[in-house]
Parts: sequence; C-alpha cells; structure tokens
Amino acid sequence: MQISTAMESNHGRKREVIRGVQLLERLNLAKDRIVASVEERSNAELYERPWYGKWTMGRMIQLNTSSPYENARGRLRKWLKAKGAAGNS
Repeated sequence: MQISTAMESNHGRKREVIRGVQLLERLNLAKDRIVASVEERSNAELYERPWYGKWTMGRMIQLNTSSPYENARGRLRKWLKAKGAAGNS
C-alpha cells in the first residue's frame, strides 16, 4: 500500500513538473508576442492617443502585464516575511 502511494505521489509530481514546464513555455510565447507587438508600434501609437477609453495602448499593456507581477511580488514578499516571523516564534 505504501509503495503504490509513493508511486502515485511521484507520478503526481511528474505531472506537476510537466504542467509547470508547459506553463512556462506558454508564458514565454505570450511574452514574445507582447514584445513583438510593442516593438512594431511607434511611441505615438503606444502613448500619445487614447486607445481604451482614456487609456493609451502602452498604459493598458503595462496595466495588464508588468503591474500584476509587481503586485504579486509585493504580496509574496509580505507573506514570506510573515511566514518567517511565525516560524521563528
């Protein structure tokens, strides 16, 4: 029983690793498409006229790409700091 549990556990880990690799590949492809899209536009197209309501295309790209990562980074740092403080008690 323990052997099958260990095998099932390892199989689950392999599936997680494969899924993680696939997700990283998808992320890299999406990033490449965004970078290519930005590079083919002029500064005027990106920042000098409204594109979505009052927002420029460049600002919308920023709001939907780098900003969420910065937000997540701050939340993770706060969580890790709290976890470290709790672990030291």
